[in-house]
Amino acid sequence: MVLGRLPLLALLTGVFAGSVMLLAGCSESPPVTECVPAIDPDCETPDPGEDEVVAGVNLTDLFETPTAPESDAALAIGVSATDGEPTVTELRAAADGSRQFLLAYDFEGERIVTALARVPQGVGATTRLPTVLVLTDGTDGASEADLLTAAGFGFLVDNAVQVVMAYRGEPLVVGGDAARSQFEPDPYRADVGDVRAILGVIDRVPRTDPSRLGLVGVGRGGTVALLAAVRGASVSAVVALGAPTDLFADSFRGEVRSRLLGTTPANPYPALDALAAPAFALRDGTLDLEGARLALTRLSPARLRPNDRLPAILALHAAGDPVVGEDQLTSLDAALTSSAARPRITEIVDDVTREGLMANGTVQGRIAAFLAAEL
Repeated sequence: MVLGRLPLLALLTGVFAGSVMLLAGCSESPPVTECVPAIDPDCETPDPGEDEVVAGVNLTDLFETPTAPESDAALAIGVSATDGEPTVTELRAAADGSRQFLLAYDFEGERIVTALARVPQGVGATTRLPTVLVLTDGTDGASEADLLTAAGFGFLVDNAVQVVMAYRGEPLVVGGDAARSQFEPDPYRADVGDVRAILGVIDRVPRTDPSRLGLVGVGRGGTVALLAAVRGASVSAVVALGAPTDLFADSFRGEVRSRLLGTTPANPYPALDALAAPAFALRDGTLDLEGARLALTRLSPARLRPNDRLPAILALHAAGDPVVGEDQLTSLDAALTSSAARPRITEIVDDVTREGLMANGTVQGRIAAFLAAEL
C-alpha cells in the first residue's frame, strides 16, 4: 500500500515518513551507553555497531523488529470481553431532541465502564441505523461533546446511532453530571475488553444495527479501535486519527529513552506510562526481555498481522504531529493491503494540527463518506 498525503482536499500520492533522530549515548565501558550527546557535552557518540543501553535497559534488543513467532505469540494471548452485569438506562432527551441512553457494566456492585448513546430524534422511529462507537484520546474521560454532531459529519448526525465510551477509572460527563468508573485505570490493556463488552450489549439501545458497526478513535482511542478489531470485534469499519500503532517504531523508542532518563517528553504519547510500562518492568527485573517485547507487541496493531484481521480502515495523521510520530502511520500502512472489497486508506493530512483533525471540515467529510460507504 502507498501512504498518501491529504493536503485537505487534494490527495497527493507518495510516502512521507518523518525522520526521528535517535539520540545515542556512551559510557566508560562500551557497549553500555547511558549518556546523551545532545545533553552531555562530554559524551561521545558511540560507534553505530554498539548497543544502546539506557538505565540498564538495552534499547537495541528491546526495540528490535518483532519476529513472526513473536507476533503469533502475542496474538495467542486472548482478550475477552469484560465480564460484568450490563445495564441500559434511558436518560432525558437532549436539547436537540435526540434520545440518550447510559450503558454501564458493573462487577460486584462497582462500576467498570460507562458509555453514552445518542439516538437521532424521532422517538417513534424503528428503522435500524448504522452505529458508531467513538473512542477518545488521553485520560480525561469523555462527554457528550465528544459525539460527532458537527454539520461536517453529515449522515452521522441524523441518520446514525452514536455511542461514546469513557475508559475505566475515568468520568463520563452528561448534562453536567459525571458518572465515574470505580475501577482503576488500565489504559490500552483493559480498554479493548471494555470496548468488546459495550459492543456486546449495544443492540439493547433502540435503532442500533449490530450488523453495521463502526469504530472511530482518536489517539489512544484509535489504537484501542484497531486492537479491538484485530482481536475479533465484529465491526465493519475503523477510523483511527493520530493513533500509536507500532511501539517498535523510532518515535516511541525516543519516548521510552526520555522516560528512562528521568525526563518527560514535551508532548508525550497518550497514556505514555501505560505504553512504556514494559520497558520499566524490564529495568526493574519484573519482566525479562522476552516478556517485555511480548507486552509491546500486544499493544502494536501494526505488528499483529493486521492485513488478515482488520476490516475497512481509514487512518489519518496530522503532518508533523508533535505527539505521535508519523512513523506510526507508516508502520500501519506497510502492514496493510487495500482492495475494492476492503479498502485500507492511510493518509497524512497537511495544514492541520493534531488537535484540529477532528474539527476540520474536510476531515469530517472524509470520515462521513468513508463510513457511509462501509456501514
